[in-house]
Amino acid sequence: MNITRRRGVLACMIGAVAAVLAAVVGACAAGGGRGDRFGGSEAGFTFVLLKTGPTSAEKSATERQEIFRGHMANMKRLADDGELIIAGPFNAPADRSWRGLFVMDEEDPAKALEIAATDPGVVSGVFVLEARPMRSSAGLRESLSLEKALQARVAATPAGQAAPRALRPYVIVTTSDASAARAAIAYLGVPVVWWGEFADEAGGGVFVLDAEKAEDVRARGGEAFPGVIDGWFSTSALEGLPTREPTAIR
Repeated sequence: MNITRRRGVLACMIGAVAAVLAAVVGACAAGGGRGDRFGGSEAGFTFVLLKTGPTSAEKSATERQEIFRGHMANMKRLADDGELIIAGPFNAPADRSWRGLFVMDEEDPAKALEIAATDPGVVSGVFVLEARPMRSSAGLRESLSLEKALQARVAATPAGQAAPRALRPYVIVTTSDASAARAAIAYLGVPVVWWGEFADEAGGGVFVLDAEKAEDVRARGGEAFPGVIDGWFSTSALEGLPTREPTAIR
């Protein structure tokens, strides 16, 4: 089967799965409501995108190092306060202005931006922020306790033994059509670590996949995949989230 035909077949199959999914989601909405899509534990968060700011190119290497140290310290402070629950940088994203993301445990995007703007990278103009309300599973909050447990295991590793890896690559999908992306991910059989739906007028959502190379997922989905597929780094503790699914469809 040639490449053009194979992509056509994949697009048709994804379309069929999406249609079935839409009917299922509609039935759930009529019955148990949106919370059923998150295991009955839906909660409101804010998804914050960190983008390249106006002063990024002006900073010296020394200034960048100092800002980065402050950036990491501020993230730790926000995590210790329970305000920042997930964070990580993008790896060679399609949009080169995208630097990283925060998931804030705050339903009001304006309040979340106020908290996130304490970051030295934002204060210095190296980053600018964009915020969107997001609905997801309340289980995302368990990332903080999972991270503490991971750090304890790393610290307790005897000298000479390999410690658990603290960070790892993931693949992240950002889409304007969450239902179609969910169906495509299910068809491809890629495990989902966590996901959320944007709760503003633009809609869409984000899916973090248990895969390490964006190019591998792109190759499996081809041009028919309904979303932007990027690399992303974060703590390996996310592997233990209760939101993890073998596919995006329960």
